[in-house]
Amino acid sequence: MYQHASLLIIGCLALILTAGCGDANLAAPQPVEPLGAHGDHSHNDTLSLADAEAISDAFASGKATFARETAFQQVGLIIDGALAPEPLYRVQWLDNSWSEWAELEVTWSEVNYHVARILLNASAKTLEFQQAGDLTAFHMEFSETVVANRETLTREMPLESEVSDTVYLEDEEDDDLRSAQQGLAPSSLVISRTSWGARSPGKVCGEVHRPYRMAIHHTWQPRDDGGNAAIRMRQMQAYHIDSQGWCDIGYHFVVAKSGKIYQGRSNELRLGSHTGGQNTGNIGINLIGDFTTQTPSDTQLNGAARIVRWVHQKYNIPLTTSAVKGHGQWPGQSTSCPGGNLLRRIPTILERAKKGAAPTPRWSAAMSVRLVGTRGDIQPQGSSKSVPDQFAGDAIRAVVVFHNKSSEKLTNVRLGYELPQPHMVPEKYVIYTDHGKFDGKSWKRAGANSDKRNPASDKLRKSGTLYLGNFAPKERKQVVVTLRAKRYSVGEVGHARASFWLRGIDKGVYGPAATYATKPGTNKFGKAMRGRSYVDVLSRNEWQFNTASKYNLEGWTACRKGHHDQLYKPSNAGVMRMRVTGNNSCVQAPRWVHVNANAYDQIVIRTRSFDGAHQMGILFGATGTTPWSGKRMVRFDGRGNGNYHTMVIQMSDHPEWKGTIRRLRIDPLEGRKPKAGARALYDIDRVFFQSSKTRRTSSARQVFVDRPAISPICTALDEDESDFDSQIIGLATFPDEEEEFTVFDGDVEDGAEPIIAPDAFDDFEG
Repeated sequence: MYQHASLLIIGCLALILTAGCGDANLAAPQPVEPLGAHGDHSHNDTLSLADAEAISDAFASGKATFARETAFQQVGLIIDGALAPEPLYRVQWLDNSWSEWAELEVTWSEVNYHVARILLNASAKTLEFQQAGDLTAFHMEFSETVVANRETLTREMPLESEVSDTVYLEDEEDDDLRSAQQGLAPSSLVISRTSWGARSPGKVCGEVHRPYRMAIHHTWQPRDDGGNAAIRMRQMQAYHIDSQGWCDIGYHFVVAKSGKIYQGRSNELRLGSHTGGQNTGNIGINLIGDFTTQTPSDTQLNGAARIVRWVHQKYNIPLTTSAVKGHGQWPGQSTSCPGGNLLRRIPTILERAKKGAAPTPRWSAAMSVRLVGTRGDIQPQGSSKSVPDQFAGDAIRAVVVFHNKSSEKLTNVRLGYELPQPHMVPEKYVIYTDHGKFDGKSWKRAGANSDKRNPASDKLRKSGTLYLGNFAPKERKQVVVTLRAKRYSVGEVGHARASFWLRGIDKGVYGPAATYATKPGTNKFGKAMRGRSYVDVLSRNEWQFNTASKYNLEGWTACRKGHHDQLYKPSNAGVMRMRVTGNNSCVQAPRWVHVNANAYDQIVIRTRSFDGAHQMGILFGATGTTPWSGKRMVRFDGRGNGNYHTMVIQMSDHPEWKGTIRRLRIDPLEGRKPKAGARALYDIDRVFFQSSKTRRTSSARQVFVDRPAISPICTALDEDESDFDSQIIGLATFPDEEEEFTVFDGDVEDGAEPIIAPDAFDDFEG
């Protein structure tokens, strides 16, 4: 993006939140520029909260207020971290009145990376937020007018791979692969748009031009790629399309912290959107980082030199400082981009491009963190979308890879860690090395396992330090921690997370860094060595409905169409709420429900309704394919007096309650529709199981409910209800069949073996 020289805090990249309705002036206007048109940088007012501490200070009162000297009608944001499920904002208009609080609509989101926007119909002078969440970066870009395009959002576009017949390879020996979608850069040099998950604008955008010069940029914000440059590329593309109104990502090429080169625009023979008024004939090359304060690493400079050399050879562009300039050096630019520390290294980039070979950097490293053995994202509702899941009782592995890419030996490398207890408990860890072959494949146990400073392999604490020893040049070490999912986490924490970071390396190379968020006192690598992975621990027999997300119902869904008009979790209550409109309303448990009926003879349901006494029903089945049937149904009375009631239902009174229960359904108003004028709201606060004999429960949070159980009515309906439409709220429809849940990256029950996946975790970028 850009930086404005007159501003104290300015940016090159931002993500944007879209305002909800609630004030007439908050309604978004028609797009200023049709999708697919070419756009340039406009120099706006940009402000950044670049770390968790700055965000915490800004939101110390629960709200953060940002008054601007220049009126604005659009605000764009880059947001990193666990965004609150329903973040709210309001604006102060020029007449000093305030809008109503409105919910921000995120236009793009992957795990903890977000793009969104606010569009106004009138000018405002102050912006205020509340309920931000657990954030690590919060960047805002204020525009005097609306420039965003609302007709098509990035997330609605097809993936590049879905519209291209070209197969992109990343075989480094294949220098001849070409593609109209990818432009002319070989796959041996760049990571293709298909590989990083680009969305296709439906056509090659930008006017045709003849390249004769290059512009070097930095992102400014975000300052790093988080070890996952592919997500940053998708984030950048979404921002440029959703907020800037451009037809695609603005740059032709992007160089990650790892030195890897990513294809930006699909063809460099088309104009980019990167240097206002100077895009014609100009190839835009962006390096991820803030080089007003950071120093580009040799690895990243080498990557820049490789792509500059290729562009030079392809288009005969001179390798001179008159043909290759920093963004702000081109006429008409009021920006300090690409930052002084990179601007001073452009001659170095050109010299390396001329030589065609880059020296091995003295100081360079990469670190990745990944969880393997999860079930994938089987519960993609609300805030749980894109977060992998695991069942309580099962194991996963946290895999940390640290790679010394330096020409120098590293001495006494210390790894800090923080594990997600009590939701996941460490059982074992092993440290491996690829010393000797240095190939990321030939793993063997490292001598660090016997370092007396390290805990025993089965005595890892919640947090602490692991001593990895010394690293030869090019050596990798892999730490594999086996974790047991012990406690269901949904609603108790945002997401269970495993965090790892370098605490320090001797001889003034790196550190100290006491915590994950601590900036190391010394850092010769030029980027933070840390990584964090998230997981949701799901229960198969307990649901509390305490998430902060409106549509995260922990996998529960409606099972009929036309008998309700709302199913959600209200913001002021930890319940699943259904507003009933028909005579056959029902909700069904997630497809992974698994209850030992022989161990648990009672079901506990805490519920509330408002419209007088009524009958409720519970249906169950022994397999995922068991049809709903009155033969496997119990009925009992609900109070309906507006108070919560915890009901213990004696399920063992039904002769079919035995073995393993794989289907569960609750009918909140069984067999009839609400009366005219009724509130028709039916809340379920929690569901779990217990044994009247052992007094054990299936819940990690609830104790045995010691009260007389309700003996239900076990009469049968006339026929099976095996044919009905499934309506899923916030979750894709799943087929009515027995399902096995895949374990991603292999079973972990056999222990902490090394992960044999060369480059899969080293500089992991998606």
